[in-house]
Amino acid sequence: MTYLKTCATALFLIFGIATVSAASFDCAKASSKTEKAICTDPELSKLDEDLASSYKEMLKLHPVPEYIKARQRDWLSLNKFCDAKKLNECLKKNYKEQISRLQFNKNTQVYTSAKKFSYAGGDMVVEITPEISKISIWGGFAQHNVASQEQGKPVYTGCEFDGALKGKSMTTAIDDTVEISFKIKNNMIEFDEGTLEKMCAGFAHIPANIQRVK
Repeated sequence: MTYLKTCATALFLIFGIATVSAASFDCAKASSKTEKAICTDPELSKLDEDLASSYKEMLKLHPVPEYIKARQRDWLSLNKFCDAKKLNECLKKNYKEQISRLQFNKNTQVYTSAKKFSYAGGDMVVEITPEISKISIWGGFAQHNVASQEQGKPVYTGCEFDGALKGKSMTTAIDDTVEISFKIKNNMIEFDEGTLEKMCAGFAHIPANIQRVK
């Protein structure tokens, strides 16, 4: 749930026009293990096409599109941790989960600390979907100076929580191991004391003003 994260500069696999088997990029130029796997596996190729379509649609629908871009870059960077021996299996699982995540619910309440989301700026987005009792929190990233010096590139620590809302008031949520509480007042979210330590790592923080935009 909480983690160290490298600020990735990975190229998106979600633009361009395919010339071989994948729909979202040119397989003739495939260079990484992930790209080659997509180009040689019909199911992965189709998932890549579906992901590209879902991502494009999400950018149109979501009120904070820069947040969607940041999460997609984050997702792409995490794919490199797939076990090489089970690469295709791992990628298929990751693709299916991300496609599901990119299905925007029109009833989702979106709160953000900044309309133009900045990953490096420490912004945060909270998404609440009452009809399925779901809450997603992501952001508050801050650079970890020691880890950045050790790795020779920016490394960030952040906050992440995907959980189920509890109770009639739906102001308590729980994931696999952590329970948090919050209040909604004047279209703004306020987290209870102790939430920072529960869902954030390192120097990450919860912005002071997280206001509803949808």
